[in-house]
Amino acid sequence: MSTYGQQVGIDFDIHGTVAITFDAHRLIQHYQEELGPEVADDIVNSLYTQYFTQRAHPSASETLIKAATAAGVDEAKAEAFVNDEYEGKQETKMLLREQANNGIDSTHLSSSD
Repeated sequence: MSTYGQQVGIDFDIHGTVAITFDAHRLIQHYQEELGPEVADDIVNSLYTQYFTQRAHPSASETLIKAATAAGVDEAKAEAFVNDEYEGKQETKMLLREQANNGIDSTHLSSSD
């Protein structure tokens, strides 16, 4: 993967922490619904950059807030959402189950539907 990344200017550092990413998916889903798929894509891009090149913990509050603000979300709103572990939790779980029932085994929830 490192060789392919270098060919397009990405310096992968794949030695970061592996963790459950549910809160990242909750964040993506929330802002996709609230602000649209472009904002969700920007959040995903920031999360990927932080995780794959900067060893950022994928579910740390700092990582999630940084991703949201990089996508144009107001920092206070991002902090409030990230720190409320229940906001969007049931909706995100429902969407994950729905996708699993559809035979999809990945968890990226962004959709332009």
